[in-house]
Amino acid sequence: MEGVLESYRGSVKAWECDSFGHFTVAFYFERLGEASAATLASLRENGVVALGEPWRSSVFVARFERELRAGDGVHILTRLAERTAERLGLEHELFNSMSGERATSVSETLVAEPHGGAPAEAEAAARQVGFMVGARDLVRADELDREGGLALSGYIHRCSASSAQLLGAAGITPEYLRANVRGFATFEIRFELLAERPRAGTRLVVESALSRLGSSSLEMLHRLREASSGRLLASGSQSGAHFDLKSRRSTPIPPELRERAAKFVVR
Repeated sequence: MEGVLESYRGSVKAWECDSFGHFTVAFYFERLGEASAATLASLRENGVVALGEPWRSSVFVARFERELRAGDGVHILTRLAERTAERLGLEHELFNSMSGERATSVSETLVAEPHGGAPAEAEAAARQVGFMVGARDLVRADELDREGGLALSGYIHRCSASSAQLLGAAGITPEYLRANVRGFATFEIRFELLAERPRAGTRLVVESALSRLGSSSLEMLHRLREASSGRLLASGSQSGAHFDLKSRRSTPIPPELRERAAKFVVR
């Protein structure tokens, strides 16, 4: 593969949008997983990496720049930014195909060998005081990727569910949002896969907390682990803004909600 590859092209389905009308972040990552697989296949076909080399996605940094809505056409352009014996760096840009505007940029790191597990200090952090359980369920067979592990979107769906629980506990409930014509928009996700992807039937739990509470924005931390062993499988942060649905601009979080949210802030 030389230069830039169009690694995905499609559209946003209505059922892939959230209650605020945004293309849901988990489905961004579903498309990203497809783009990553297409790029890796192209790299193998063109001899950039050997056919038998077992590359695995490890770290993602996604920045959401513009909204995508139901019916929008989307395509992803990908380039190889780094190539070493141990690591591949991919840069993905997701565009609104109709307007030509870039909606999201993502840096992805792939490693040559899967991690053997989370380090002890990461597991200790997952049980840090202040974290609340926001998701607990089983990996379903229909969530698996082509290699039989949990697809990337499955991680993000669970973190999104946990973030809703956390925001609700802080008072930013669906009732509050509807009554005040408010919303919440994610503008950055940083995510790291720390162990092999779980298989169907694995029990998972997600714990979440706040690491930063600004006037109109906040940052959440998510730890996804195997429920039976407590082993940390993935961790990451999600930054977003409290915004006015009419103006589509950020707006300050009310003082009483900031006070409730403060008890979920960890250092």
